[in-house]
Amino acid sequence: MMINKIKSEKELNADCSDLIFWFQKIEKGDLNKEILHFFWGRLIWNAIKWKYDDVDESVVQSYVRDENLEQLNISDKSAKDIHSQLRTLQMIENKWIHESFDREMVFDIYSQLSGISKKKIHLRNNIFTTSTGFTTPVLPESIDRELQSFFDLLESSHIETMNGDLTLRIEKAVTVFAKLIWIHPFPDKNGRVARMSTNCLLRKWHLPYIPIPKVRNSPDWMESLKHAMDGRTERACSLFRKWIYSILAETKKLFIKI
Repeated sequence: MMINKIKSEKELNADCSDLIFWFQKIEKGDLNKEILHFFWGRLIWNAIKWKYDDVDESVVQSYVRDENLEQLNISDKSAKDIHSQLRTLQMIENKWIHESFDREMVFDIYSQLSGISKKKIHLRNNIFTTSTGFTTPVLPESIDRELQSFFDLLESSHIETMNGDLTLRIEKAVTVFAKLIWIHPFPDKNGRVARMSTNCLLRKWHLPYIPIPKVRNSPDWMESLKHAMDGRTERACSLFRKWIYSILAETKKLFIKI
């Protein structure tokens, strides 16, 4: 869905707040399963649409609704990827949004996405450059310390964030994503872990799941993320607000009759 380009930031914020109020009224009455499945399908499709030629969004949405692999005419690799992401989103909704967001939860998310037992997970042990040209700045021996420091800071501001306005929660979500990318704790799947972790926090704060683009597929997001990793979050916050507005506006249009 296209965002109206002439909206000012103030107007967009007001419209976004109105849509969030609508969404939270639905959520309090038990978030409609169809809306929840729509969010999940869109998130999974957003994560894999550049990766597999045999999958389109209708296939993903069908699996999210029915969880019937036999109906999907796709490769085993595609099906396994979709399945692991759906299981992660189900864990977020049914379990993790009710628990503390900490180091253990991020490891749980990585375990679900990678299919690796938590006991066998190891942190990144080298410095490397990603496909987007990002060279991991945190040395391997500093990863655990940086993670713990980050989660201690997050925990200390949890009450403030829960009671804060939309702007504060969006800024905190951007900071979480940027910090996880900056630390790059795992040998692989760091982008996917950051997207799932950020969406877990958004749901904890009674906001919708949002499809965060892969960095390499969105130059504007890539540039905004670079700024956010330097502590300049304004551009990234603006994008998050637009994504929240877009997914909720589309959701309300699709499900207004529910």
